[in-house]
Amino acid sequence: MLLLVRRPCNALESVLGAQILVTVLIWSSVLLIPSGLAHVHHDHDDEETSLSDEDWNQVESTNSIERLLKDQRIVALQSDRRVAPRLEVLRIDPGNWRNLNELGWLLASQARTSQDESYYGLSERAATLNLELNGRRPETLALWIHSSLQGHHFGEARKAAEELVAIRGESIDYALRGDAAMEQGDLAAAEGDYLEFLKRSPSLPSYARWGHLNWLLGNDDVAISAWREAIEQGRQSDNESVAWCKTKLAEIYLYRGNLDEAGILVDEALSWNIGYAQARYVKGKIDWFLGDVQDAVEGIKYAVDIDPLPEREWWLEDVYRRLGYEQKADELRERIIEYGPSTDRRATSLYLSTHGYGKGAALKMAQAELANRADAATLDAVGYCLLQNGHIKESETVLLRSTEKGRAPGRLPFHLGMLAWARGDADTALTLWNRAFLARYAMTPSEIEVLKMNLAKVNAAISGKYNPFAKGYIENE
Repeated sequence: MLLLVRRPCNALESVLGAQILVTVLIWSSVLLIPSGLAHVHHDHDDEETSLSDEDWNQVESTNSIERLLKDQRIVALQSDRRVAPRLEVLRIDPGNWRNLNELGWLLASQARTSQDESYYGLSERAATLNLELNGRRPETLALWIHSSLQGHHFGEARKAAEELVAIRGESIDYALRGDAAMEQGDLAAAEGDYLEFLKRSPSLPSYARWGHLNWLLGNDDVAISAWREAIEQGRQSDNESVAWCKTKLAEIYLYRGNLDEAGILVDEALSWNIGYAQARYVKGKIDWFLGDVQDAVEGIKYAVDIDPLPEREWWLEDVYRRLGYEQKADELRERIIEYGPSTDRRATSLYLSTHGYGKGAALKMAQAELANRADAATLDAVGYCLLQNGHIKESETVLLRSTEKGRAPGRLPFHLGMLAWARGDADTALTLWNRAFLARYAMTPSEIEVLKMNLAKVNAAISGKYNPFAKGYIENE
């Protein structure tokens, strides 16, 4: 799976669910329990026939399906008349594994088209119930893995993907296993699976994965070429997939500091899908770096309103503070602190550590995420949180591990510079912070401000005008 929000697996619905409408489903609010699963009464008396444990489990699962369909998000989909023909099938046999799989993929598609990721949680629930009720069919496993990856359940998803490859071994199965391996930082395993996927199925999803993996490996030219091929492959696909690919390529050019090319690509993405939140977010960041603060507010706020991810809210808070909107900025701060741990622990831990809000809680949050995935970005977050909590030796160990996981995260030179500064090595800190400044397009405005202040300090220290390592030095003098 690719990056946070979102990823190549978002294009999987069009591949895995090729026989399924890429839209939402009208659902009945009443689900009939299939014959044989309810209490059975004989016609000639009132004696109740007891059910086996297996049958009781089926009853519980079927009742859980009924509760799932009564979820308000699913009930709200009943106004979509495009999927009415599916309704009768699901009324007749709602516990049938094909119908449950169809439900899961339609919910996954709804998550993608509506940009409401809570539907992935519903999709995962549908898949889980299907596994409980109808066994571990490969089709159901594929849906469960896809939805679980979106929910950041990488360890469990990888185990299930190993099982899926062993029992079925279709091209998509290798893609799913590669997604889980990549998120856990096992780039070598991901490379093998993605190559197999690309060989068997040259398509938008396979080229997109190959592009992202090579970006992580530092093979920029290969990555850019693969992303462009993904776009070409997707021109006959749905608008959302092409907009997603163009936005990911725009992010690469933004990271490299090529604002002109990034701007062209994100405008093209919006021409394919004007409401695509991630494209509006990236455009807002480009506007910020070009000095168009008001345009930046518009794009970033739009993205936050659609999907309030912690990093987007962090950006919007920073922009609001630059404009002097302190009350709005404070409200965003409170939202990140309250809801961030449940939506993106890694980004939230970085936010808390950078601003000095609950450094201990930030460290625990980052370490919890590390138990789930050990990619370069997560290791960087843990190392930085350790440093902010005064654990210099442990921080160095973890930050150096991050450098061994392929392309270093954009923030890593910034954090390594802070480590060098904490150890009293001003020359190394200067070198790293100069490198970080070149990579500043991967950082938030508040991080860049801290970086600039640090550069001023270290330059003054080296010139002899500033010596924070001298005995008795007071920070605010």
